[in-house]
Amino acid sequence: MITSFAIVAASDAGGLGTRTVTIVGFASLFGDAFSMAISEFLAVRTDSTLNPDRRLYPVISGINCFLAFVSCGLVPILTYIMTASLLSCASFSVTALMLLGAARAGVSSTPLLASLLETAILGAAAGGIAYGVGMLAHSLA
Repeated sequence: MITSFAIVAASDAGGLGTRTVTIVGFASLFGDAFSMAISEFLAVRTDSTLNPDRRLYPVISGINCFLAFVSCGLVPILTYIMTASLLSCASFSVTALMLLGAARAGVSSTPLLASLLETAILGAAAGGIAYGVGMLAHSLA
């Protein structure tokens, strides 16, 4: 989700519009999702080899990772495509990140407020950096 938001922010800052967000956003989203799924598959397969007593399913883990990555990454891309508004995209993205932070706090020992703030701040920082790079690249082009 953060990478998708960064692509939207940089494209908007560079004045590239929804066509670029659509092409680069979807290409990056599915390429990254596949890469993450392969990494998850390999990690779980290795864990299965090292811990034969545990019942692990590498293929299912990889598919779940792919689907989760795509589902979350669609939020900023689709929001921007539908609204052409970086503010709307940022609002939906930060909200979705905070929901992920809340879910993370629910399954870990991380306090809820810390998890909410951490995900929101890191996502906003990535978007801000990408926006700045997009503006700089646009001014140099």
